[in-house]
Amino acid sequence: MQKINFVLFFNVLIFLFLSTNSIQAQKFINQLNGKRWGITGIYEITSDRQDTLLLVRDCANEYYEFFPSGALVSSYLERDGKWNIVRDSILIFRQHNGKVFKRGTIKFASEDSITIQDKGQNGYFLEVYELCTPDDSTYVDARQVYQEFKTRSLIFGGNYMDIPTAEVGLAITRLNWNRTIYANSLNLELAPQKNIYGLSLNTWFEGKIFSYGLAGTAHSDDGNLLFGMRPMFGLTAQRFFNRNQRSGISCHLMYGYTIFLGNNSNFERQVNRDAVHLRVLIPLQKSDPQVVRKAIFHN
Repeated sequence: MQKINFVLFFNVLIFLFLSTNSIQAQKFINQLNGKRWGITGIYEITSDRQDTLLLVRDCANEYYEFFPSGALVSSYLERDGKWNIVRDSILIFRQHNGKVFKRGTIKFASEDSITIQDKGQNGYFLEVYELCTPDDSTYVDARQVYQEFKTRSLIFGGNYMDIPTAEVGLAITRLNWNRTIYANSLNLELAPQKNIYGLSLNTWFEGKIFSYGLAGTAHSDDGNLLFGMRPMFGLTAQRFFNRNQRSGISCHLMYGYTIFLGNNSNFERQVNRDAVHLRVLIPLQKSDPQVVRKAIFHN
């Protein structure tokens, strides 16, 4: 009898817990439904400090709008997404294909304000949203404007291992606010002494010390055509060229290993499978666009 009472008591507790969660979740759903919410602030909270990362109010260009059908419309999404609340108060934002791109715990919700908590590396973030009204034309943006640096450059260099190969090409680079170079290039790879000519499409990143990237390759010796993929990793010298002035010059040394696609063993032996790539970028055109550091909502 005591065992039966204990089981009954335990089941009642579970029922009450689930009912409370359901009621709380429904409360949040009712407060969000059919409304547009604009972000007004992002704050980073750690054990010893609180930093204001973002202060903005622009309902026309930065917002989330929740619909009873579960549809989500947002300036951060190219196509309408989805939303739902799970485990009482966890708000999940999904892309149109169902992939989660943001989640957070609702810590406070009223008729005109929402606060969402998200985990950080050393603490947590608080995101504050306010209700947007149809006649709301308020615009406040306290985010810092950053100067980016873009170039169109010539590439000169080569890759060296069994067969010395010269490289020449064109690149588009972007040095962003955190001093990382993002680059794409189209390179000719020339080894005329072996009658081998190649083309590579490269994308890579350069931080203060390290660089890494990926390339698609195609090589020919007039009688054969060989395709491949080449991951790359190495060192960069961009911090020396761009420390005090934006010269636009960049240089990196990377090791690349080409994974050949196909089966042409005779030709493969004539092309560098692995090689060290030394490249120097000389700018032809420079520009300094101003950009706003947007909030990043991917977890």
